[in-house]
Amino acid sequence: MYAHVHTLRFLPDALDAWIERCAADAGRRLSGVAGLVSALVLAEREAGLARLVTIWRTPADRERGVVTIMPSELDGLVQPVEDGRFEVAQFAGQPGCKVARVFDAPLQPGAAEQVIAIFQNIVLHAATGQSGFQRGILLLDRATNRGISIGLWRSGEDFAASERNGYLQRQLAQFPALLAGPISGTQLEVVVEVTPPN
Repeated sequence: MYAHVHTLRFLPDALDAWIERCAADAGRRLSGVAGLVSALVLAEREAGLARLVTIWRTPADRERGVVTIMPSELDGLVQPVEDGRFEVAQFAGQPGCKVARVFDAPLQPGAAEQVIAIFQNIVLHAATGQSGFQRGILLLDRATNRGISIGLWRSGEDFAASERNGYLQRQLAQFPALLAGPISGTQLEVVVEVTPPN
């Protein structure tokens, strides 16, 4: 599978209006898009940021579908921050999420396979034992040695509990030797989640 990540920065008031339009329109607009596996809109309202993450069956589906997915009304958009294309290394779990934990990290050259193995065999295994964990996604850009991990949680309470009980620290401790720089982590609100029928 393949992913496309749009990161957008809005004026604070404009982000809320854009989120409302996305939420009202997403199911209708996204349900018939060929090759779409899943779509998420993640928001950090205080920062005026929104991330539109789409998962596709093939690279051709991704390239065709990105145009249809992106909302045409972008009133209040300050700037597109990122427009990235990724390989989906892992996609496991089920829909029904309210909170996302997103980590973005530069990887050591050649570390992608080790990162995938740790994410699949250790991180996802441990995550399924956490109350409220719904889905784990690992995105890789091998050309730039970059990884993005998205953990999706049923509620803010479940998310907070995973930080208090040491789960998060134990998982982050798996990766330092594989990283080429610091990990940046963000908590985001899941404002839209669409998983079209197969």
